[in-house]
Amino acid sequence: MTAFAPAFLLAAAGLLASGPAAMAQWTNDTSTNLVINNNSGDQVQPKVVCTSSGRTLIAFFDNSPPGGYDVRLQSLDAAGNPEWAIGGILIADRAVSSTVDYDLAVDAQGNAYVTYNDDGGVGGTSQQIAVQKVSPAGQKLWGDRGVTLTSGTTAKNNPKVTVLSGDGTVVVGWIGQNNFSVRTLTSEGVPAATSITVNDGTLYVALSDLKAVSPTEYMALYIRGTTASAITSAKALYSQKFNAAGVAQWNGGAPVIIFNTSSVQNGYFPSLVPDGSGGGIVGFYENGGSRNSYVQHVLSSGTRRFATPVATTGATANLIRISCSVAYDVATDQYYTVSEQSSSPTQGSYSVIAQKIDGNGQRMWGDGGIVLQSPGTRQPSFTQARLRAGGMYAFGFLLSSATTADVVSWGIDDDANIAFSTPINTTFSGKSRLASAVHPSGYAVLAFGSGSSGNTDLLAQNLNANGTLGLPAAPACLADTNGDGSVDGGDFIAFINSFAIGDASVDPLADVIVDGTIDGSDFIAFINAFGAGC
Repeated sequence: MTAFAPAFLLAAAGLLASGPAAMAQWTNDTSTNLVINNNSGDQVQPKVVCTSSGRTLIAFFDNSPPGGYDVRLQSLDAAGNPEWAIGGILIADRAVSSTVDYDLAVDAQGNAYVTYNDDGGVGGTSQQIAVQKVSPAGQKLWGDRGVTLTSGTTAKNNPKVTVLSGDGTVVVGWIGQNNFSVRTLTSEGVPAATSITVNDGTLYVALSDLKAVSPTEYMALYIRGTTASAITSAKALYSQKFNAAGVAQWNGGAPVIIFNTSSVQNGYFPSLVPDGSGGGIVGFYENGGSRNSYVQHVLSSGTRRFATPVATTGATANLIRISCSVAYDVATDQYYTVSEQSSSPTQGSYSVIAQKIDGNGQRMWGDGGIVLQSPGTRQPSFTQARLRAGGMYAFGFLLSSATTADVVSWGIDDDANIAFSTPINTTFSGKSRLASAVHPSGYAVLAFGSGSSGNTDLLAQNLNANGTLGLPAAPACLADTNGDGSVDGGDFIAFINSFAIGDASVDPLADVIVDGTIDGSDFIAFINAFGAGC
């Protein structure tokens, strides 16, 4: 059935026709991913977060001449179009010649928060912990260099940042000398008078991650050694929850022990995944014992959900796990993991496995999990698990030589079916620091360094839930918005209602040209298609 557009709508379409159409930047070419920054020198160590409004924020270090790993930040719209200056805006011009970790977070209003070590741009100066707030328009809201939270000459490294949604309190933590400290700021950038410090006598203590777990509370995951040595001591995983004033909420101030039966790897800092109910989940692997990977969930009360951490596999003779990443689906109460696996005692045959664990701690995909990458000499690295509609995404690097790799991905359905195995980047070159997030519309975003050392570019790529790259294909009939096979008043009403919302991440129905935004281009395309019928 064909319907005809009212005259006033056709006239409106004519007025809108002169407006520029958005140009999609996500590509489906695995040899030419979206370039975030390709200055000379290295652009490395990306962080990726997606906002509720559908923007993607990517922070990174830029070591282009005259030198020093500067901190930069870029924003992409839903179609992958850069929203700020080419190459990203400069957060901090630094003279540091090497890097430590840093962090990126976002609040409900779309403001970005970047925390980093800052030397003021003067080489040899004692580095301090700083944090900057950036508006959705790309304005640095806390001065040119952000707010400095520390002083003195003692070492301070690996800062983390999170935001409490209740009142906008910003929480920044960092590693000191066998301790970690946390200091809060108001949403206007006014720091608390003092910081809190967590230690355990002279034992090695280091912050691993920091995440808001409720509107007024944050959770700290940290490493605690059996001696003062970060290298030789056995290293356990501890946690504690704090309110905005820095008061510990669990066990009268005593930490919750997540794991202490053997040790985690030297230099290994697992991540926290908030559970949406005041607690958090940790995926990790051990460097002793059975050499397995595990999941543990600390509930809002501070109770460990599982009596002991749940292993992602059963007994696996001559195999060990050497990584673990976990994603948690609040709606289904299911945990998804991806791990790198190696032959043992002689490492050299590597594989990638995925697992689903239910709320009772039962392995749902068999004791061996699902094999995503068959055993072979190509060593995986930076493997990550993320939620996908009806299952999970898995990503990672696969080495082809000591210095070159490509980027791969998989989609796994809840019924243990591997829905796709999609190359992300097929250029065999040096790869560094894969980061990933899931966009509100359901596609994944990956960012990574690609190129030889000294000439590494920062690239990004989207991955749709069906395994395709680039923007999804437009429907066969643009005007059949409700998908019932005919073009009539129901389509018109559905389009107008969605167009009035104007946010493809909330209601994508009016995004008829499928570029991630709802604007005049969609209006024109719909009106033309509605007039022509299908």
